[in-house]
Amino acid sequence: MPNEEKVQELFKRLQEGALAFRDSETYKKFLLFQKNFWPYSFNNQMLIYIQLWMDKKIQPTFVAGFRTWQEEFGRYVKRGEKGIAILAPRITTFNYVTTHFTWHGEDVEIVMRLDQLEAFRKNRPGGTYKGIPLADVLDAYDKEATYSKGSGVIGFMVVYVFDVSQTEGRAFTPPRITTLLETATVPEKLITSIINIAKQSEDVVVNLDGEMFSEGMMGYYVPSERTIAIRRGVSTDQKFKTLLHELAHHFVKKAKLKLQTDQEELVAESVAFIASDHVGLDTTQYSIGYVASWTPEAETFDKMSSAIYELSKQMIKFLDRCGDVLEKPDTEVR
Repeated sequence: MPNEEKVQELFKRLQEGALAFRDSETYKKFLLFQKNFWPYSFNNQMLIYIQLWMDKKIQPTFVAGFRTWQEEFGRYVKRGEKGIAILAPRITTFNYVTTHFTWHGEDVEIVMRLDQLEAFRKNRPGGTYKGIPLADVLDAYDKEATYSKGSGVIGFMVVYVFDVSQTEGRAFTPPRITTLLETATVPEKLITSIINIAKQSEDVVVNLDGEMFSEGMMGYYVPSERTIAIRRGVSTDQKFKTLLHELAHHFVKKAKLKLQTDQEELVAESVAFIASDHVGLDTTQYSIGYVASWTPEAETFDKMSSAIYELSKQMIKFLDRCGDVLEKPDTEVR
């Protein structure tokens, strides 16, 4: 099959696979799988999961390319095994041109590919470029232009990786995904660390004695005031999970993601579920029940899952910083 057809087939599989996440148990398994495969893009995480777990019921643990297994791990792909198709960017070098000018009192920098600039100069089309009248942009380039080289993506190609279960050879232990906690109960010290660092690095104030909550409501975030309130009297583990949920709302607003209210709630709960699992706390009963009725279209799933992917990485980095307090109990959080 020609490469372009194979690429289109993989994108179609992504859309079809998205619909399977209407099932809450499938969604849970993907979230738990996803946190172990951060080096891969969201789309490639989906492709690995679809082809191994959903197609073959093989739980992915660690994947690598054919040569990588041989040269780095001393293992060989078993005869007859089929590779897992993923998408790799096709990258080439472009000439870029940069200009600076003042527009409506603001300093503006425009970076454009040289071939694109030459086409604009030749055809002189109307309209705007990044919200600025194209005529003004071209005038700026006529006055100042700095040339440079850089790389850019021009398309995708199909490459193949193999799970460790498809290989044999030297003994192999997958890299362990560490957790912050030895037990399933969150220590108050970690919550205190999160509150301190949220204030210091995110300018977010947390109130653990929130009152006047509606039935079933555990917490809320007020973007305009950068404050989080957690319901008074909830368990330590519930307090921790809700704090992560509300911090996820903060990260959504900070990233200026355009999500509808129900979409943002699902993103926040999914991020809280992944981050809680990272520290060894299983919130399945609460979190997965929350998303059980979710029935997105494929396009909606792609938008939301990309947000979950990025924000979960951000939250885990935040938690790892907060977790330092567990290693250094007598050290003030800074």
